[in-house]
Formats: sequence, C-alpha cells, structure tokens
Amino acid sequence: MTPDLETVLDAVAGTVLVRAPLAVGRAAVWRALTTEQLGGWLGRPTGLPERMGARFALAHDEDTTSAHRVTRWRPQRVLGWSWHFPGEDDSSVTFRLSVVGPERTVLGVEHRGLADVLGYGAGWQLHLDRLAALLAGEDRDPSALWAEHAARVEVLRAAASSDDPTGSGGSRRVGP
Repeated sequence: MTPDLETVLDAVAGTVLVRAPLAVGRAAVWRALTTEQLGGWLGRPTGLPERMGARFALAHDEDTTSAHRVTRWRPQRVLGWSWHFPGEDDSSVTFRLSVVGPERTVLGVEHRGLADVLGYGAGWQLHLDRLAALLAGEDRDPSALWAEHAARVEVLRAAASSDDPTGSGGSRRVGP
C-alpha cells in the first residue's frame, strides 16, 4: 500500500477523497493520467483524456466498461472527468496535482455523486497503489484486482464503523 495514503469518505454527500504522495514530479503524474499509461493502473483505455471535451472509455474487466468526458483541463494541475459506470448514477472525478518538493507530487482524487463510498474509496486506494507502483517501475498482478478490492472494502468498513459507532454516515477520515 502507498505510504501516507489519506482517505476521506462522506456517505451523506456521496464523496470520496483520496490523497496519495508520489515520488515523482508532476509531469510524470500528468502523463500517467492522460496517456496510454492509464492502462497500467486504472483500466484499458479506448481513447484518451488528452484535451478538454475528449471522450474515452475504460475497460475495467472483460464485461465492464465505463464512459468518460473531460470536463476540467489545467495541464499538470487539474483534470476532471464525467464518470458513467454501467448500472450506477453518473458521477464525476477530479484529479488535483500538488508539488510538495523536488520529484514529489501529491495526487488528490475526489469522486462525487457516489452511492457506494466504501467501494469507491477502496477502489481509488487500490488504483492509486497501482499508480505508485507503475511510476516506480514495479509490476502488479492485474488478476488479483477484485480480490484485493473486496479485502480493502472490508478494511474501510471496519475503520468507518469504529470511527462512527452511531452509523450516522457523516464525513470521516479512514485508513489505511
């Protein structure tokens, strides 16, 4: 898991925010968001988020493909997409890149309009781990993705329950 990964889940607002420190410069992170490198950590792309208004799709497995359109474009700073996942309400995701030092970038991912904040929180944690590995030149086994996701959902569920024993569903910072 990416060290110092920060996750905030807000079940009431339907929002997930995950921040990941990455040991590369902002240009390298931007390339991973907007080029074929996307396939190494998020899903196999058809088309790319390479300009404002661009439409593209991501194959998450053999049966599931999500559709997207770029809605925000500030190179090496902010990238926003619409997010249409089959069987779910439309949502949106925004990536924010912040330089925190030489060859150090924090990537913030904010996903809004979600019914399943635990599932998406776990998913973004997992994908950002895969992004960090890709940027470090490491390989991750793609066949383990869904098993890893299920395990991570349970970790977040346990953390959320211990942080909010009343079950009120408010905004909470959870680990890992």
